[in-house]
Amino acid sequence: MIAELKELIMVVQQSHPNISLVLGDNKAQSTKMRCLYEGIINGDYLTDNEATLKLYPDENKASNYRKLKFTLREKLINALFDLDSKSSEYNEYQRAYYDCHKLWAATKILLGKNADLPALNLGLKLFKDATHYEFTVLAMDMASVLRLQYGIKIGNQEKYTRFKASFTQLSNLYLQEGAAEQLYLDLAISHVTSKEIKDSEIVSAQSAYDQVNQLLEKFDSYRLQLYAALIHLIYFTTKQDFASSIEACKHFINYFEAKPFEANVPLQILYFQQLRNHFLLNRYQEFEQVEANCRKYMQEGTYNWFRFQELLVRMALHQGEFERAYTLYDKSTNQARFVFLPENVREIWTITAAYFYFLIATGATVQEGKKIKLKQFRINKFLNETTLYAKDKKGMNIAIVIIQYLILLAEKKHSLAIDQLEGLDQYAYRHLRSTDTARSRNFIKMMLQIPLSGFDVNDFEKKAERYRLRITDITGSEKPRKSEVEIVDYEKLWEALCAFYKKKKNIAV
Repeated sequence: MIAELKELIMVVQQSHPNISLVLGDNKAQSTKMRCLYEGIINGDYLTDNEATLKLYPDENKASNYRKLKFTLREKLINALFDLDSKSSEYNEYQRAYYDCHKLWAATKILLGKNADLPALNLGLKLFKDATHYEFTVLAMDMASVLRLQYGIKIGNQEKYTRFKASFTQLSNLYLQEGAAEQLYLDLAISHVTSKEIKDSEIVSAQSAYDQVNQLLEKFDSYRLQLYAALIHLIYFTTKQDFASSIEACKHFINYFEAKPFEANVPLQILYFQQLRNHFLLNRYQEFEQVEANCRKYMQEGTYNWFRFQELLVRMALHQGEFERAYTLYDKSTNQARFVFLPENVREIWTITAAYFYFLIATGATVQEGKKIKLKQFRINKFLNETTLYAKDKKGMNIAIVIIQYLILLAEKKHSLAIDQLEGLDQYAYRHLRSTDTARSRNFIKMMLQIPLSGFDVNDFEKKAERYRLRITDITGSEKPRKSEVEIVDYEKLWEALCAFYKKKKNIAV
């Protein structure tokens, strides 16, 4: 509950810098409530138990905390209706979204109070605005309200017929939008905690792709096109056809840019996916061009912004710009809303932190000021914080397995590295036999040459060369160069390892 209150407070603060307007004038209650409010914001209370002990040390009054917390929550929710939609932080579409939902609530309240005339006027305005901005659900609901008003209470045949037709049309469109949404969700859920692409998912993606294209032949709306775009992107991703995915992004970007309003959410998703595809195809020049378009639609602290930052960190790591990558990582993980990210997203940042630890430990990047933050890295803690992707054996777990072994080598725990040699070899044999995982399989083979060569850099470099060349050959093929499990470019990780062992042996690098 503390986490929920904290997120509510952060939203309300944007439009209510004077919190007294939210908390009210009841001084006795307001003092306690302000203490709870400020304690949550300052991080003094991480749990309900901590807040209870601080605010109500007398156990007989502990139940008062539940009432206080409930009252604060209600006040924060009520304050949402006073958000300033005209604030410069919102674009036209966002303002319309908030204004239309306020109108909807007001209309429903007036209808409940039998105030038919003002409800009718608000309903007409809402129907017009919702239709313009393609808020199908709101427009459909208002069409239902208006046909009722004109059909029974006013008796205007012409307007009754008009809104009756509108309701029928919008109801049908709503069903098709819902069908497209369901097709997308059925595909997307398997990708939330797994990067592995199964054969069954390829079949499902093909079916959804065909079905949504049939819908697009008969219907058209903002929401339908958005889900169609998302399905197209999953379809091409499952086929590993990133070039076609880029073309699909361009097609849907043109559609949404032609709207009479700024379609911020679809455009930020599409530019981000275009960016991701350029990264996977190793098109660095195109990446920089699309990055600027993507950035202008991103709002700091949103879910999509964190995914955007994650991709920028990954690109910097792959280019060997480790200092820049850490600066981006530091800004992202210290953003106030980072703690509210879903667990699967935070796990990616946890895995990335482990790679930074390795780079710093081997001297691949000089981050003296950052060592303090990362020196507390512990393998057991790391494994406890990456339980979702630990199950993704042919996906992100590859990155987890690799970094564990890299850190053993960087920390000179040679006996443990020898003990885990066979297990790592078996992991590569059992899970990484496909073409899509060839880079990871060959990199693991390269790492295994280190203990097999008695940790002698001259020896393991020679023995690993054939595997390094295989990575280079894959790089030069028509297949995508990278996968999302490759947190840092494998060639650069190998360079860091070799330089580290040469430094230990006092060999000039």
